[in-house]
Amino acid sequence: MELVNKKLKELVDSENLDQLSAYLESIDPANVETSIISDLCKLMEKESKGIRNLVTQFFLANRFPCLPECIVDYISSKDITLRNLTGEILIQYDKLSIDPLIKFIDKSNNDFDIKFAADILALIVDPKVEKALFDLLDKTSNDNVIISCIEGFRNNKTEAAVEILKQLYKKKDIFKPYVIDALGKIGNKEAFDFIIDCYNDDDILVKYNVLESLGNIGNEDSFFFLIGELQKADESFVQPILESIYKLQLKYGFDLPYDEKIKRALLILLNQNDVEHIKIAIKFLSPYSDPELIYEMLRHYGIDEEVDSIILEKVRNNTKEVLEIFPQIIASNPLNLSHLLYMLNQLFEYNPELINSIDKFTLHKLIDNVSRNLNHIEEMVRLYSVELLFKLDVDTALMMLDEEFLNANFWIKLRLIEILETINQPSVFEFLAKMAEDENEMIRQKAIEVLNIKNFSFN
Repeated sequence: MELVNKKLKELVDSENLDQLSAYLESIDPANVETSIISDLCKLMEKESKGIRNLVTQFFLANRFPCLPECIVDYISSKDITLRNLTGEILIQYDKLSIDPLIKFIDKSNNDFDIKFAADILALIVDPKVEKALFDLLDKTSNDNVIISCIEGFRNNKTEAAVEILKQLYKKKDIFKPYVIDALGKIGNKEAFDFIIDCYNDDDILVKYNVLESLGNIGNEDSFFFLIGELQKADESFVQPILESIYKLQLKYGFDLPYDEKIKRALLILLNQNDVEHIKIAIKFLSPYSDPELIYEMLRHYGIDEEVDSIILEKVRNNTKEVLEIFPQIIASNPLNLSHLLYMLNQLFEYNPELINSIDKFTLHKLIDNVSRNLNHIEEMVRLYSVELLFKLDVDTALMMLDEEFLNANFWIKLRLIEILETINQPSVFEFLAKMAEDENEMIRQKAIEVLNIKNFSFN
């Protein structure tokens, strides 16, 4: 690895990275000589990670037309790091890399190297890439290389490749998911008709691939096909069908019809563990005010800001229905109970008159179920429960505060004192007096301070 540029050779021999960095910064990309780029490429063979990183970042920060030609042969390197850095640079150089990659593929007889180069080429969108992929497909029998060609046709949306892709689908099972994905991206009528036929394949994975691809095709036929399948799909197919319907809705504004079968499918998706799936279900459900749907939506409050904003909007527009649901959902002890109690507290904080709108039966159930959480294992549930209880019914709250609760942790006791400070009833003195004898000095001082204020007020 002999360097032509003497200055560069001196810097490398000295192993002074700061000086090498300054030298690279001094290079004018518009007037740099090819010999310097060639020398810098040789530095990528150095074992020093510092030198490699400096040179790589320099190449990525600029555009040198001669660079892809200089580094493309490193694809054959046994040094995996050098090979990967080469791939990263060639990808970033996009169309400048096309000709060097094609030449490399033409002269190579190593399928592994050809696959690596074809993977990079497949990411570039250009008519020259399409022609090169057709040529490569004619002369290769390697399955992995063929898959790279299929992915290249996908990325280039090569309509001329549809017939070849259909033949590859029938040739080997390993090609099927890639072919369906490519045809979905190409998206013309011939591709669409073939994909629909593939849905009759006995392979469940193929059916999944078809459903996902229909979301990419994005025409009216695929939308109504998916709606029809949703009406009769079992649980395992609900998620890919709704994901594809959602893509089409975003792209074309198609409306999802609503009936009991659609509702069932949306509830299935809503109960998936994946946040993105829950988001899709929540967005689909947002126009509807069915109590069962609201109940299920509330169970996901607190998992994601976007989801929370949709649910809050639903709550504000349906407060009567939501307040009737809350006793039941609190009693079920959901995983997000602390988030729900906090939300209800905020709701009453901003609009205290809401409490007066609750019918007596619902209010009684709400008070009863909230009070059951005063000894909940989760600290925030206990804290929000006591705050909520004082908003709902002060007398019940004071009655429920037993010795066990008064022995709660520091933050709950401190918050309780703050709440009691706002209540002008003689019965709060007893609780404040007990906390004035607390073992924690800050709790004692705060309780005594509030007691003094209240004594003065009552006197």
